[in-house]
Amino acid sequence: MSKRATKKEQEIRVNHYHKLSTQYTFLVSGTLKMRTAKVDTNGDFIETIKEELIKPHMLITHRPYEAHAFEASENATILAFACGLRGGKDYEKDVFRLIMNMFDK
Repeated sequence: MSKRATKKEQEIRVNHYHKLSTQYTFLVSGTLKMRTAKVDTNGDFIETIKEELIKPHMLITHRPYEAHAFEASENATILAFACGLRGGKDYEKDVFRLIMNMFDK
């Protein structure tokens, strides 16, 4: 699976985790604040949320049960790739949305 996405300034996106897939995110342009934290099988946080500033040409790996969310500091373009169930018609089958916005914590 691969996907290109554009994030608008101040937009918060993603805010989910995968149980079976590893996702790779490559930032083409712009800057993003990224928040990540491990979750259990119910999607409850089992560690403190970490924040990192992502700059162009950085490649980020999100392993299974690692919740992730992005906030665009400016307009940004990412390429997202996944290994595992996320592909074709099964794209959403391994996406588990978080009830809480990771940027509200």
